[in-house]
Amino acid sequence: MKTKNGIELENLQSNSFTSSYLTVPKIIADTKKPMLFDQKARYKVLRSIELTKWLCVYHKRNFDDAENLLNSMNQACEGIGIKIKGPEWLEMDSYDGKKWLEEVDNLKPSSEFQIVVFVLDRGTEHLYNRIKTHSISMRGYISQVVKTQSLKKNALSVCSNLLKQINSKLGGASYAVDYDSLVKVKLNFF
Repeated sequence: MKTKNGIELENLQSNSFTSSYLTVPKIIADTKKPMLFDQKARYKVLRSIELTKWLCVYHKRNFDDAENLLNSMNQACEGIGIKIKGPEWLEMDSYDGKKWLEEVDNLKPSSEFQIVVFVLDRGTEHLYNRIKTHSISMRGYISQVVKTQSLKKNALSVCSNLLKQINSKLGGASYAVDYDSLVKVKLNFF
């Protein structure tokens, strides 16, 4: 056997060898019909989680953005097969991260919510690290941050991706990847 550039060749005395490779993977989504991995088709998720009990936290100057978020999520959810209900709202008037997290903690035990969604703009995006540390390390609840700048670009696309992320975080599955069996090919060279 001879190895060169990561390829192992056996029996170099003959003019042929056998090689193995994986075929192009297929995505299996809600239709259970395989799609090629590189297809850009819109699809419904394979396994969805119903989003019924969630909290949306936003600064008072981002009221319109928070409302746009919910409207866009409602628009996007049908196309990807996820059901949502309206959130419980928490409007903040402070830029202090400690106050934001105290309010979340005081509202209800965070564990009562499936997820806590924070809407941040340029004035509040400095809260991101504190929010993630608090939610994951200190309190153990699932959180998602949405930036208002991304909502203003293409809210429907952003919310489709956001819902898929939330679905995955809550135990759903956007799709499954299926590989056909390993293909062995005899190659001849001269």
